[in-house]
Amino acid sequence: MVVLRYWEELTTEETAHVLGISPGTVKSTLHRALTLLRQELTEREAAA
Repeated sequence: MVVLRYWEELTTEETAHVLGISPGTVKSTLHRALTLLRQELTEREAAA
């Protein structure tokens, strides 16, 4: 989903259509995924 939305530059609606889910699900899932990615990057930077 992250790749479709940001790497492939699809809109939220296009991403939802490709995945067969609602735009709201795309938004909420992306929010959680980006939060986890930010946490992981922060932890890796602190460990380095």
